[in-house]
Amino acid sequence: MIDLYLVRHGESLANAQWRIAGHTDTPLSEKWMKQAQALKSFLESEKLEIDLVYSSPLQRAYNTIDSYAKNNALSIMTDERLKEIFLGNKEEKLVSELFSDEFHKNPFYYTESGWYESYADCTERVRWFLLEHIFSQKNKKILISSHAGVTRAIIAVLNNLSCEVPFLRIGNASFTHYQIDEITLEAQCKIFSYDMYLREAKVL
Repeated sequence: MIDLYLVRHGESLANAQWRIAGHTDTPLSEKWMKQAQALKSFLESEKLEIDLVYSSPLQRAYNTIDSYAKNNALSIMTDERLKEIFLGNKEEKLVSELFSDEFHKNPFYYTESGWYESYADCTERVRWFLLEHIFSQKNKKILISSHAGVTRAIIAVLNNLSCEVPFLRIGNASFTHYQIDEITLEAQCKIFSYDMYLREAKVL
């Protein structure tokens, strides 16, 4: 059985300002450090015995898991396919400018003139990452630190979902756990977007 643990990065400056980040390597907010510490404490309290750690190369994802990895003598491997969905000239604009009526008609496949990456395209690049690095593992515990969009894409692959995926709520510094059968690749969600440790630390 593969245990796959998915973590979304802590609050970025773009999140705090309700702006779209996408591939933009936005700085971290003041709240981020407290969230990252609460997440680290939670992961260590769970005694997960992680074998492998992967991260998006964007600082908001990498730095969220860096302290935990160092404290547990784990190396972080980055992969470009774990970057957030690319949103072109919408990046750094207000979230309220992102969604249009056309998006809501077909949210999984929606794109604009080739510069706005669709959830379907993001899911395909994530699928290749999972095939190359995750599904070939045996009895491993693997942690991935990435983004809301990428976490949704991973869930889309694991559950063969489409249109529902863009609306899944993945909170900052939240924790999701899937178990995957190495033979059938059947996945079961054990914990979804858990954030009680953030609530207890009052850093939501």
